[in-house]
Amino acid sequence: MVIKKHSFYKKSLIKHPFIFKLIFITCFVGIIIGIVIGGRFNKINYGIENSEKTFFTVFFNNFTYNFWYFFLIWVIGFIPIGFIFDLLILLIKSIIIGISSTLILKADGITVIFTLIKLYLPELLIIFPSFIYLCYKSIIYSSIDYKFSNSQNNYFNIILILSFCLILASILTALNKEIIIIK
Repeated sequence: MVIKKHSFYKKSLIKHPFIFKLIFITCFVGIIIGIVIGGRFNKINYGIENSEKTFFTVFFNNFTYNFWYFFLIWVIGFIPIGFIFDLLILLIKSIIIGISSTLILKADGITVIFTLIKLYLPELLIIFPSFIYLCYKSIIYSSIDYKFSNSQNNYFNIILILSFCLILASILTALNKEIIIIK
């Protein structure tokens, strides 16, 4: 008697669970390394002030800063061994998030949580998940689907869709005029 195996992964976006687990472990290790590195710094003083920059300047700075990460990951997907560089960039981005979070929490402790949520909400809800999804697709494309020419159109559509997500996150960031100033 053969038992049919019903897999959650076959019906979801995650068709390669090993790659997804590898990305998750890379993020986790990067954030832990960032927390350890951030814990070694002395307490910093910071202030939250209204930015004097215009909406367009904040939007443009945020969009271009994050788009270069997205574009680099996307281009690396065309390289057959690009998955190594994808994981390295994801590790670096995770370390930066770990260090930033630790330093800000060390500055004021738990009282700063609501401010962090307000300032980093677009980053945490839109940009970082989009970045992880792009890494996932880039790793799949560079290591598995590279030989299939019909997947190139789908891979191009991913950068377009994620660019719109990045535009939305940049608009939300630009609407919030508060910035963190390290004193």
